[in-house]
Amino acid sequence: MKTQPKRYENIFKIIDEIKPKLILEVGTWNGEHAIEMIKYAAKHQPNGVRGIYYLGFDLFQDITDKQIELENSKKVKADYLQVKAKLDKVGCKFNLIMGNTRETLKNHPTISVDFIFMDGGHSLLTIDSDWKNTRRFCNRNTVTLLDDYYPTDITKGCKALVDHLPLKSYNLDFLEPIDEFENNFKVQMVKVTSK
Repeated sequence: MKTQPKRYENIFKIIDEIKPKLILEVGTWNGEHAIEMIKYAAKHQPNGVRGIYYLGFDLFQDITDKQIELENSKKVKADYLQVKAKLDKVGCKFNLIMGNTRETLKNHPTISVDFIFMDGGHSLLTIDSDWKNTRRFCNRNTVTLLDDYYPTDITKGCKALVDHLPLKSYNLDFLEPIDEFENNFKVQMVKVTSK
């Protein structure tokens, strides 16, 4: 694994725990997390990477500068064909969907997945839409990992969504470690499962 914020360790802990075969990622970006998740999950499958199916959603190079600002996204755009070429080399089954997840998630044929990693747009509208549209990919055992829970900021990220999820329907695990950046800005991940 490459050096990255410590909270990303949670992805691999969950993969060890649930051993997913079908992974859905909202916010594929440059494909690096996709490749790490696929290779890590493959360790738990008798057919290795051939036993993994990855479904990734992103705007890729179609993201506009205005969307980058509104979504508080990474400034460097990722190219769909480059990401596809990277995944081709990995050898798993995969499907990359380019477009705005507010449309692409709700219009994609439903399949039941084991693990959802949500790390796409950071606006409240996009996160709310992504959450609602990924629910139809869930079965009773699906684990959803939401990135970008900002404990002190409800204007972006998944805090507003997570803090209003009905506890009678969902188990919420606020995961450690919490990454801390300049100006005491903190980020953590939240694991969500159905009750």
